[in-house]
Amino acid sequence: FPSHDTRDENGMLVINAGVTTERVNEVIKVLLSELSKLTKELVGDVELKKVKSLLVGNMKLGLESSDDIANFYGTQLLLKNEIKSLKEKEKEIMSVSAKDIQKIAKEIVKNENLKIAIIGPEKVEIKPEDLIF
Repeated sequence: FPSHDTRDENGMLVINAGVTTERVNEVIKVLLSELSKLTKELVGDVELKKVKSLLVGNMKLGLESSDDIANFYGTQLLLKNEIKSLKEKEKEIMSVSAKDIQKIAKEIVKNENLKIAIIGPEKVEIKPEDLIF
């Protein structure tokens, strides 16, 4: 389950995965491989359209109550000192290209930016060689 948090000076890209202890190393390898691909290959048109539609749909669904709407506009005002309409935000999302994604991926998908947290009932041994993009 990917998520993100954006700020002016910092932010984070988070990937959560619920897996068994036995598969932790395998899942880490796959996730790092997929992240690395973002820096080397362009996202396909079909996948990009799906993600854009999902983001726009979630944004619209997230504005069902007056509190949600206040949060939508208030966050923009507090963090960016500007307010964009839902239509403007949708237009921004739809204008993102595969090259834009690759450019940002090259900036953030780096070994020095990698942080890993494993939470579970058992100790898990991670192989350092598995933690390289």
